[in-house]
Amino acid sequence: QKSNYKNNESGPSVIIPTKPKSIGEAVQQAQNVPDLLEVASQFWLPTDVDLPTHLRTQAIHHEKRQRWGAQLLSKLGVICLQTTTVWEDPRFARAVMAAILPFPANNKSIATDKELRILRETLLGLHTLAGSMEPSSITLNEKILESIKLLLERSEINAKRFSLSEAMEVRWAARGLLAKLGSAVSPIKVSQDKNDNLQEYLASAFTQLESRVNALPFDILPGGVDFSDLHGNGIGSQKDIMTSLQES
Repeated sequence: QKSNYKNNESGPSVIIPTKPKSIGEAVQQAQNVPDLLEVASQFWLPTDVDLPTHLRTQAIHHEKRQRWGAQLLSKLGVICLQTTTVWEDPRFARAVMAAILPFPANNKSIATDKELRILRETLLGLHTLAGSMEPSSITLNEKILESIKLLLERSEINAKRFSLSEAMEVRWAARGLLAKLGSAVSPIKVSQDKNDNLQEYLASAFTQLESRVNALPFDILPGGVDFSDLHGNGIGSQKDIMTSLQES
């Protein structure tokens, strides 16, 4: 965070934060959830009416919008643990769309190299945020669901372009989001019965990501602990958690 120092003859110097010159700088300077949501309200979207020509037509501005949106979601994921309130905030929905909606002139499916990095950071940030939300605890904004579905679709289509370490992270986050948010964000038309095997359901939705990491000698499975059962009694004891894992 850039600051100006003002000398004070009667005491120590006073640090005065400089006004951010861009949304990206504002994201960096934000210190808490209200700060980040205020920054989120400043994002423009390709679907906005009466956009200036340079924002509508120049790829560099769309790349900055997506990158800054991803950085905001990533930072929000670190700060905003143990709360679901941001998911219902329209400013949060705007940040999600800012990070995910591609430049209309580009191929909607095939991501640019810069977009690959943005896809990964956005997925990881949203996955962290989703981890603090109880299943079915809130009704999500349709625009958020549509945007996350597009995010998962693009991540699956571009699976082979991620490095192995990146693919591991992307697959983990994508599977976690789908397990948490349900078929409304599934990249394919797939329905899940309550009696279906969760891991088979997730594998069927991300066949390209599964293929990308299938040479690994281990796997990480989301949904191993049923936190909905543990919620009423807090996080539960070590024994409770191990029992839940063994029964999964």
